[in-house]
Amino acid sequence: MIGLMSGTSLDGLDIAFIEFNFDSSNNSFPFNIIHTKSVTYSDEFIQELQQAIQLSTRDFLMLDKKIGAVFGQAVNDFITEFNINTSEIDAIASHGQTTFHQPENGFTSQIGCGDTIAVLTGIPVINDFRTKDVILGGQGAPLVPIGDFNLFQHHAASFLNL
Repeated sequence: MIGLMSGTSLDGLDIAFIEFNFDSSNNSFPFNIIHTKSVTYSDEFIQELQQAIQLSTRDFLMLDKKIGAVFGQAVNDFITEFNINTSEIDAIASHGQTTFHQPENGFTSQIGCGDTIAVLTGIPVINDFRTKDVILGGQGAPLVPIGDFNLFQHHAASFLNL
């Protein structure tokens, strides 16, 4: 699995190649982080992302495709840099770039077209992790609680997502 994360800090794209296994004896998902990299955004790209919520619909959709292309190229470069055999990658999980996030009003938007990433890399993509959680009344961070639990359950008694 390759995971992609770009946060509201707009500092760049974090990429991780991770191996997951399911252990049915204790219903857990042991994992191994194989490779990671952070790709810094250019100042120009950061400005484009900062302006996203002020764009016309057409320009917003074009930015969605552009981010998908940037992410797709970053994944291809990552695969080449670390000499990863693409047959070892089941999917790319892309969080996308959060733009309109108003869970109190029942909506959120992550741009970075998953289909563009899939076409450019030739690897299936799963994305848009927030929308269903918001529809169900959450804050749009459905992976955080289970991720924190699985990663840190033996290190802390509780967790706070800021």
